[in-house]
Amino acid sequence: GESAFLGCDALTSAQIPEGVRSIGGTAFVGCKNLRAVVIPSTVESVGYRAFEGCTSLQRIEIPPEIETLPCHTFHGCASLVEIKLPEYLESIRDEAFADCINLANIKIPDNVREIGRGTFRNCRSIERISISPRVSLIMRELFAGCSNLKEVTMPDIIVKIGCDSFKGCEKLSSIVIPDGVVVIESRAFKGCLGLTNV
Repeated sequence: GESAFLGCDALTSAQIPEGVRSIGGTAFVGCKNLRAVVIPSTVESVGYRAFEGCTSLQRIEIPPEIETLPCHTFHGCASLVEIKLPEYLESIRDEAFADCINLANIKIPDNVREIGRGTFRNCRSIERISISPRVSLIMRELFAGCSNLKEVTMPDIIVKIGCDSFKGCEKLSSIVIPDGVVVIESRAFKGCLGLTNV
């Protein structure tokens, strides 16, 4: 249920039983010593902010039946270095991985159609990322503060690059803007000090 383990500071690991179908919103918020979570394949949904602020969580695998990662799911998981997303994931909502400063390895599945506002904001360890071929909008602040981001691959169907979307991406040296883009909003590439080719 919602807030089931909220603020359980002494919790270091959690093995969710087989048969559980959902993880409630804010279920593990602020469990700052939680290092490992095993989510069974029976889980079909995860609530908003489920693991927000779990600052010791390092790795996690999302079960195959989950189609949506809600807002702030892993926001502020500062020790998270790797996450495996399911093949049929369709939506990653606002700030799902914001401030995951050590997240270096993430592959966005090809089935994803929506990546929300600020999803990877301040993910300073990501160097390369490919956006799913079904995504048509680069939302605001999507990669803002990703100071080590060097390479981004955008699909041809992109029509809009939102404001502040690449703000502060200091290591980004070149980017290919798809021909279909009709709107580049304000400050989209502000502070991209190394950008030499567009």
